[in-house]
Amino acid sequence: MNKIDLLSIPFCVILLFACNNEDLSPEILGSSIESNHKRQELYIPYADSVELKELAQNKKVLDFELARKITLLEMNETGFVQDMAWNGYHLAPNPVVIYNLESWPKFYDFIAFDSENNAIGTIRVNANRKNSSVINGVYSSVFDYNEFLTKSNASNPSIFMDWKGEQFVGVRSKAGKAPKQIISVDNGTPVLMENMRELEGEEIIQHMETHILPTLIPDQRAFEKVPDYMVADEELNKEIEYGKNMTVEALKDSMEVSLARTEEEAKAYWNTLSAYEQELLETSDEELNNEGKFFGRLFRRIFSRTDKSLKWIDKYDDRKHFYRRGGACGPWVCGYILYVNQGKDKYDFFYNNASSFGEFGILNFALRLFGRPMTPGEMGWTMPIASNGKIWINPALCFADLFAYDQIKHYKKPAIRLCGSGRQLHWTLAYGAKQTGSWLWRNYYFLQIDNGAKVGVPGDKKNGGNYTKVDWWNPWLMVWD
Repeated sequence: MNKIDLLSIPFCVILLFACNNEDLSPEILGSSIESNHKRQELYIPYADSVELKELAQNKKVLDFELARKITLLEMNETGFVQDMAWNGYHLAPNPVVIYNLESWPKFYDFIAFDSENNAIGTIRVNANRKNSSVINGVYSSVFDYNEFLTKSNASNPSIFMDWKGEQFVGVRSKAGKAPKQIISVDNGTPVLMENMRELEGEEIIQHMETHILPTLIPDQRAFEKVPDYMVADEELNKEIEYGKNMTVEALKDSMEVSLARTEEEAKAYWNTLSAYEQELLETSDEELNNEGKFFGRLFRRIFSRTDKSLKWIDKYDDRKHFYRRGGACGPWVCGYILYVNQGKDKYDFFYNNASSFGEFGILNFALRLFGRPMTPGEMGWTMPIASNGKIWINPALCFADLFAYDQIKHYKKPAIRLCGSGRQLHWTLAYGAKQTGSWLWRNYYFLQIDNGAKVGVPGDKKNGGNYTKVDWWNPWLMVWD
């Protein structure tokens, strides 16, 4: 490829699968979440109550005090308190606020403290009513906010996050307006807001349909080496045939279903809570934590209809401390799956074969320059070769967290998640899952690992784990090991 050809490639496409050891997912990266036990001082930029109350006058924003009360209820009734070994904990009165690219609150980070006022973790809470829960993630340590904020020279900077998870620091504008002077947390460079937009709902689907989904259609060679036991299984064979005939239109339809389901479940959840919001605000933390009779009955009725126990795959948890750290996310995920099952380190094999099968045509050379990515088709094609026909990654994407949960709970096999990290897409491996909700809605949280980052040990009192909810637009690949 000559210089002119390379420069003609759209920058957004070049970055699509460019993922290396500097691009770990911020929501689960160990070095982005600093251990409280190793820290002399803990800087937490709590938000101002008056300012938050003013923002909550708009329907776009969930009142932070109501969000905090519901968080306490959800932590108890979903079992997260026991999973994290946080008995006797309490939350800070005010949160740290993460804003979206329109200067509206996107997340409230509530810091959890033990009985001796030691910070023991963070609960990331949705600052809106767009989900059927308020808890977005539960972490066994505290984000290093100061590391983010010091990247800006502004006198009073704030933290921002876009729809795909990229983080920025800069100066807020009036609510509803784009922030000013924002800098990418990933590389410390200024960002022009005219190149940035806050996408939601159908806008995300349109963006994915145009820029991302076409590159995720698997090459037919991904189905040439499917293990015989899968071909012989009637149900699994249906999945194989579906993957062979996958189209952008089919993936878009799946995204539409995922979005509609998310919106319907969110509506049902908030309709249920709406009659009790004022009473929640007037109820003390002690009563909520001790499951007072009224709210205890209410939330047991809402949350008790599901299996809330944490499911995880022992071998993927036990061996994650011994495999290599760093590397490109796609080859790393494939290499870790093989290492767990066969004890072989084939990272270099996956790395050397990434983006080399012609699926992107003229783009191959450029993509290889930017971190040796892996497409779903390449994962499906290379894994049987590396594992001698014992393991296969189904390259057919699905947009339902239930499938990933069932894969872990019932089949005892992991699932691969495609999410956003920085200015690109990123692969993580889910090896643990937790279900919450009722018959009207479901929420799923996952224990994940990427590029060697330590994510947490189920049941460990000191480092109980990091449980993350997955965005509705994040697709999954199923692993058959």
